[in-house]
Amino acid sequence: MKKRNKLLLVAMLFCISMPVLAQKIEYGKRFRALIIGLDGTKGVQFNESVFLNKQAPNIKIIMDQGQYTTCASIHDVHCAKTHLGHRLGPDYFWVTSPGWATVLSGVNTDKHLVKENDFERQRIFTKTSQQFPTFLFQLKQHGFITAAGGVGNFLSSIDDGQVTPGILDYECGEDIIHQQSSVAADANTSCNADYRQSFNGDDEDRDKQLTTWLSNLINMDGEHSPDVIMGVYDTIDEAGHRHTFSSNPDYLKAIANVDSSIAELVAALKHRVEKSNEVWLVIITADHGGHGRDHSDALLEDEVVPFVISTFGQHISLLRRGSLEEGHATQMDVKPSLMHWFNIEPGASDGMVRSQYQWLSG
Repeated sequence: MKKRNKLLLVAMLFCISMPVLAQKIEYGKRFRALIIGLDGTKGVQFNESVFLNKQAPNIKIIMDQGQYTTCASIHDVHCAKTHLGHRLGPDYFWVTSPGWATVLSGVNTDKHLVKENDFERQRIFTKTSQQFPTFLFQLKQHGFITAAGGVGNFLSSIDDGQVTPGILDYECGEDIIHQQSSVAADANTSCNADYRQSFNGDDEDRDKQLTTWLSNLINMDGEHSPDVIMGVYDTIDEAGHRHTFSSNPDYLKAIANVDSSIAELVAALKHRVEKSNEVWLVIITADHGGHGRDHSDALLEDEVVPFVISTFGQHISLLRRGSLEEGHATQMDVKPSLMHWFNIEPGASDGMVRSQYQWLSG
């Protein structure tokens, strides 16, 4: 083989081995997305914090730029809902892993079959996610750069020396011997996340650490900056378990505290759209509500969650803005909305697309 042909072959093999990076660009603007998960945030108290008590001004900024559900009571038909959970049978529960599995895969629990938080019930996702993959996995497969951060049951994490399993990691495989996912709890990348960061669920500063991590990713420049970022805050859920998932001062304060963290994210988003040619889709939702100091099988109480979707960027807007009046929003709308934003076919989904957008003259 001639030297020139050898060099050409080496160059071709090098190109094949390199990952193909994808970006969606329209009118010179790059599309990016941020998903903010609020673990254990009941729709009624979220609604109260934003509209009645006005203790969540930064979440309100996001809502004002898009569409959202209202939820005056658990019987309000406008409340966003979770997966069907306990309505499907006595062994299905409204807890963290099934909730985020539903958000990530876009399908109900009778399809992804994650029913509880323990190893035996999470490990099924290694199999079912092959048919119902997460939006992070699908986007990564299409060349988009993905990121995910949070604590146990969302991501595997080390909590005071013990590994707490995380549902997102089970998409990558399972470690049967150690009864955990195949992704190490301290891994910084995985099959579905180019950037991965778990936090100690017992660390009082975990929300602050998550906020700093998310802000740094939002502000990252270059072709390796993430296209889609998901972060899950879980101190609201902790407040519910300690003080009840109700309109008590401590639970409402926890929502207000997370809103203060979101202020940093809003500032970073505004900076990006002013500094760079970017447009952002922002989605807020939760994995479950709660009743008393628990969540598992209480109809309505455990089912009502917030749902917010909006855009940040110049000369772009969702086709629909304001409150969602039809009362059909669910956490399953996250995946199809994200996939539509990036022009990717979502595959099987039990959710609806909420991210239809329009360009505005300016």
